[in-house]
Amino acid sequence: MVKLIIQIMLAIFIALLAYLTLDKSNPKLKTALKILILVSSLSAIVEIISYKDQIKSDEEFVRISTELGGSKKIQEAQLSELKILRQETNILQAISNTQLNATFYTESLNSTIGKIRFRINFKEPLDFDRLCPLHFAFEFYTISNKKLEFREYVEDQKIIRGDGKKEKRASSYKIYTLSMQDGSGGGYSNWGDLQTKMQDMIIPISLPEDIGVVKEFHDEKFFVWLPDSILKNANFIELIVNGWAILHENISESSWEKVQMSRLATWEKFREKELKLFRNYKGGRKEHYHPGWKINLYKEIPPKYESVESRWSDF
Repeated sequence: MVKLIIQIMLAIFIALLAYLTLDKSNPKLKTALKILILVSSLSAIVEIISYKDQIKSDEEFVRISTELGGSKKIQEAQLSELKILRQETNILQAISNTQLNATFYTESLNSTIGKIRFRINFKEPLDFDRLCPLHFAFEFYTISNKKLEFREYVEDQKIIRGDGKKEKRASSYKIYTLSMQDGSGGGYSNWGDLQTKMQDMIIPISLPEDIGVVKEFHDEKFFVWLPDSILKNANFIELIVNGWAILHENISESSWEKVQMSRLATWEKFREKELKLFRNYKGGRKEHYHPGWKINLYKEIPPKYESVESRWSDF
């Protein structure tokens, strides 16, 4: 705009200057003056047209930018709505899965007891050597259904894998089923996967058929006796029935007291009379301090491990 004004003023100035200073009687000068005025006028006209085109171009640019900005806002709004819709869909899916899982779990509580597993999960994969010599025990004690009770004692079988300097103990166990009255018992079964490194230790529990249904585990107690080597490396313990982890306890959140097994009232005939292990307690000494963990089947829906119901023992 400033350039255009300057050009118009310059054309007018040149025309006036020429008119005042030149010899007006000379035809050639008159013609030159007319041409000069014409050229200046045409230049001004071209600038005016260019200026108008520039205004139109700027207006079109603003219009397009406004439309693009509006389109971008619409797209952002649509993306935001899509994100909210996905979140709502995920929430509905989660609610649906929870309801389905709750229904499945409720029905499972009335199912006949099948596979039972005792699981110790470690903080990280570790050599089985670090747990040996291995001795530990656990039992399930009931008030309502004595047929459901079990007491197991586990020790390693001292099986070695490798050769020379690379020899390591492999995970293989003797599992003794002991008397609930006095801890006596002689026969055992073998179990293990012969791996030298482990993340989980899985011990199967064998009970007769038709001893009850899963809900009979509710409000009963589970006791564990572990060596220091396991307590230092373990993350949590689970009792798994029909694939459901009906008991899950973190090692660090439980209290442990060292006891001599033969001094316990119902372990007087236990063959390892001098063995000392740590027994689990719930809470601390300043709280309600009771030995064992009480099972609550109705507190929450426990994790489900399909692998426990499978022929494979992995987790």
